[in-house]
Amino acid sequence: MAPLILINHLLALTLEIALLIGLARVGLALRPGWMGWVLAAILVLIAVALWTRFAAPSSATRLSGSALLGFKSAIFAAGAIGLAWRDGAAVGAVFAALVVLHLALATKLGIL
Repeated sequence: MAPLILINHLLALTLEIALLIGLARVGLALRPGWMGWVLAAILVLIAVALWTRFAAPSSATRLSGSALLGFKSAIFAAGAIGLAWRDGAAVGAVFAALVVLHLALATKLGIL
């Protein structure tokens, strides 16, 4: 595997983990106590289910081309908004910039 492809895969994994953390933090912030934990789990499970169905490399129903790019852009945008709301605009902006870098590089390398 070429080094640039490996770096992009590692960036993708990091962004996916940050996305889930951001969604969980939003759930925890929206409801106090145990309801926040339940909402956090629901948000994370929804994101994982959607990602598994439409974006996972081994999925039988994986989107391709512009549909996959649109899906990833939308789900990462939700994460960026959540991170910006919970952790500040700078964190959300850095996350969004890294997402743009990842998606642009994946598109250029033909691995999206």
